[in-house]
Amino acid sequence: MRHEIVVIGGGVIGVAVARALRMRGRNVCLVERDRPGSESSGAAAGILGAVSETDSDAVAVLGLRSVQFYRTLVDELRRDTGREIDYWKEGTLRLAHGEQETARLQVRVERAGRVGAGADWIDADRLARMEPGLGADEERRAVLFPDEGRVEGAALCEALAADFVGRGGTLLSGTEIRRVAIEGGVATGVEVESGAIACDAVVDAAGAWSGQFHGGPDIPVEPLRGQMVCLRAQRPFFRHTVYTESVYAAARRDGRLLLGSTRESVGYRKEVTCGGAGAILRRAFAIAPGARGLAVSGWWSGLRPLSVDGLPLVGFWPGLPNYMVATGHGRNGLLLAPVTAEIVADLFDGRTSPEAEALDPARLAL
Repeated sequence: MRHEIVVIGGGVIGVAVARALRMRGRNVCLVERDRPGSESSGAAAGILGAVSETDSDAVAVLGLRSVQFYRTLVDELRRDTGREIDYWKEGTLRLAHGEQETARLQVRVERAGRVGAGADWIDADRLARMEPGLGADEERRAVLFPDEGRVEGAALCEALAADFVGRGGTLLSGTEIRRVAIEGGVATGVEVESGAIACDAVVDAAGAWSGQFHGGPDIPVEPLRGQMVCLRAQRPFFRHTVYTESVYAAARRDGRLLLGSTRESVGYRKEVTCGGAGAILRRAFAIAPGARGLAVSGWWSGLRPLSVDGLPLVGFWPGLPNYMVATGHGRNGLLLAPVTAEIVADLFDGRTSPEAEALDPARLAL
């Protein structure tokens, strides 16, 4: 079996990259050990927080480009696959309590201005009209980031994978990589339990598991656990994504209210702990007391891939001219998936950009 490019990992980065490469006419095989979206992409709240959730101008610029892509991508996937994706365009409300949090929120507002994003301070009366589920807080300040939105990660991954296959791509679900074959400083393929898959290039988009394959390079990405709690309401509890420094809440149209999230360096442990879930609920009830009456419908965790410097790693790995990495996106995988896919496809076509150069993994070799 031979393909031009093998993409490792069926999270949102992997399926978006595979689809983009296939749309450029590449012969692509996507290898996923479970099913597309089964790990952190499906566990995430899907907040497209280009400015409200990022701490880097470079990531904010790329995030805004991705948000623009989403405005057409969801419609394209619906048209081409018939699949519905719970996509919201209503923006993010970022809340601050007290002088220190307000000062840090002002930094985000200033970043929005630098990168050309909207950011509007909201007074208490307007905030109460926008989100009546929020409790009263005289010290609260709020900013609306209107360009942002949110998306259902699992449904998005499934639709991207279906579109990839519909365009002639090869998807190997339930297939685990045993080894990456590198000969003479060049990746020549991967080995799975059924045999070898030869290829001209490899893309490692395995998220928190990037760099964990025998024979492949050691990629400096670590898993960061994020625990989530899901409540159930009769109708969407919030219209906007509601975000504070310690908790966020993202409603779904079917009445689910996703609350998150923790940031824990615990290796590859995916347990949901009493302490983690309890802290999430306590912080959520502090901003939305009315949520106390909602039923708990689930809890889970995901492992975000965090690079050593906090920026994504997208580009050819130093010393391996045909081994691409697309990983290390932290909590911004769903946000940055469309633009990451574009960057990867462009790099294979011999094109780059200043934004792409900022994510080049060669920076770690300096």
